Amino acid sequence: MKYRSLFLMFCVVFSVTLCVAVCGDDDDDSDSGAFSPEDDDDDYLPSDDDEDDDDFFDDDDGDDDDDNDDDDDDDNSDRLLIDPENVGYYDAVKTTMIFPDPVSAQDKEVDVFFPTTDGETICTDFGLRPAVIFAPDINLKKNLYESYGTHLATWGYLTIIRNNFRTGAESLADLNSDIIDWLMEGIQNPDSIFYEAMDMNKIIAAGHGLGGKVAVLGFREERIRATIAIDPNDEITLFSGDYSVTPDLMSFIDIPGQYFGAEVGGDCVPEDENYTQFYNSANSPAWEYTMLATGHHGFVDNPNCLACQCEKGTADLNAVKKMTRGLMIAFLNVRIRHWEEFEFYLSGVGVDQDVNDGKLMFRNK
Repeated sequence: MKYRSLFLMFCVVFSVTLCVAVCGDDDDDSDSGAFSPEDDDDDYLPSDDDEDDDDFFDDDDGDDDDDNDDDDDDDNSDRLLIDPENVGYYDAVKTTMIFPDPVSAQDKEVDVFFPTTDGETICTDFGLRPAVIFAPDINLKKNLYESYGTHLATWGYLTIIRNNFRTGAESLADLNSDIIDWLMEGIQNPDSIFYEAMDMNKIIAAGHGLGGKVAVLGFREERIRATIAIDPNDEITLFSGDYSVTPDLMSFIDIPGQYFGAEVGGDCVPEDENYTQFYNSANSPAWEYTMLATGHHGFVDNPNCLACQCEKGTADLNAVKKMTRGLMIAFLNVRIRHWEEFEFYLSGVGVDQDVNDGKLMFRNK
């Protein structure tokens, strides 16, 4: 009886082991392909077993001196493809930090959103992080754009969102340069959260309204490699200063630009100063997306805020913001990281579907 029990136990263990091995092989085969756009596995993180992925997340590829060319410096057909509207590969953490403003000689708060796997530090397992500096619209605060910072961070982009604590578009553009200097000090300081965590050759300026105009002015800062302008406004006001960008300065811009616009501009963004004027005057490469039935303040996280007095539109604004964030990721993945498979979402079939569904209009050059 004793030996029979031992024999039966051996058979059971052997059968279970064999079953696990067979099932494990099947799972490995199915996981070797790309994610479909419908896959919503938000918890995916790049695996250490994905040898080719190391090339994608390692930005030391010899092409850092010229990230604005059209060369594809990443050639990996095995990377798992996730719809950029969905949460990306990482968890996101928000922390508020003190930026010592050299102009006012005062400490100013900025919100920093970063990708992480441990909830505490910036994940650099697959290379240094690109950085996005995001500027709000006139009279609006940084807390109205937290969904953008969070989403960018889940896709591996360290994001700094600040308030407009200077006056005038030119001065605000200089503020972005000062923030870059601050970040560069951080990557060399072992006590900083930024220490050896960022790729300073991959910095992006982004913003909404006046912040969009300020982002476009980033062309004056050689360390900025791309701009994203959400319903930018070139109108001259007391706060924005007497500094016109379009069409006056657009011919000098030689970095990729992405322009979002609200179909329902209203009085807040005059037609002769809006996103279309930026795009029309922009050099190639440039992308323009008109969000249908959307107003200027339809892009913020809380369009009903006390200061949000511009048009909101009648569209599903949560869907509009989700599309906008997804298109931003597609743009950055293609133009900054050279992940060409995301062209599907930037200007390919993915965008065509949104056009056919009556959600947006699109053109590029």
